Amino acid sequence: MKYALIDMGSNTIHLCVYEIFGREFKKLFKKKIVAGLAGYVENGILSEAGIQAAKAALKEFQEVLSSLNLPPAEIIATASLRNIENSEEALREITKGLNFPIRILSGEEEAQCGYYGIVHECHPRKGFVVDIGGGSTEISNFNEKGLIDSESFPLGSLTLYKRCIDGHILPTKKEQETMRSVIGKQFDSGALKKFRSEPLPIYAVGGTARAVLKLGNKYFGFDPDNRELKKTELQVLAEFLSDKGQDRIDLILKNSPERIHTIVPGALILRTLAGKLSADRIEICSAGVREGYLWERTHRN
Repeated sequence: MKYALIDMGSNTIHLCVYEIFGREFKKLFKKKIVAGLAGYVENGILSEAGIQAAKAALKEFQEVLSSLNLPPAEIIATASLRNIENSEEALREITKGLNFPIRILSGEEEAQCGYYGIVHECHPRKGFVVDIGGGSTEISNFNEKGLIDSESFPLGSLTLYKRCIDGHILPTKKEQETMRSVIGKQFDSGALKKFRSEPLPIYAVGGTARAVLKLGNKYFGFDPDNRELKKTELQVLAEFLSDKGQDRIDLILKNSPERIHTIVPGALILRTLAGKLSADRIEICSAGVREGYLWERTHRN
């Protein structure tokens, strides 16, 4: 059975088509549109332009599915619609004229799906799950028995960029100081208190983490298939991306050009969390919320 899933994130909107075999599945096709919905939010309201951008992306995906003779997709939305004040109105307008509904995941559900995605791919014993999205960051910890705690924080790479960077792409030193201050306040010791434990690995999911890994592999000369960065390597990479000079611009443009405005904010968030969680290493997983949502769906009964 073929199954289509659309993930409406605050930065990107993904269409993935899977083949399902009982409780197993594999990805057949994917398409991404960088809509940047968080950039259309002002004073907690998703603007009409943002609503139209989301609607245009879904209409394009609908045409793709129709051309491939595939059934309508199931749509999940995360912070893109969850963290706005006009969520119901935006949802109604976006789905008008479309033949599929949208399910808005709560922060807890999104964190759980990130955990399920990692379990499906990596089968880890214990550690932290970190998912840095465009509009929010989800953190979970787990052990051999399963998920212990999870929390969703309303700060992501795109919202941090929009909040701290004014009129250009890469942050100045002063703007980086502002970002570090915002990150520090969001993830203070009290907010992360329930996650404290012995040093454990972080299993990072999402586009920001994958982009950081890709840049890290290139910067350090690692094998492109490498999936892990040590905390010290992440610190060195974050410092390089925060520095001036053409070298960092070339590295980003050659390896992750669509994230040139969000990669520094995202790397700073990941670096901060690695330090505050006392993580000994960061493993980046290709599976994430979408695969976790599908895993939970196929294992529901």
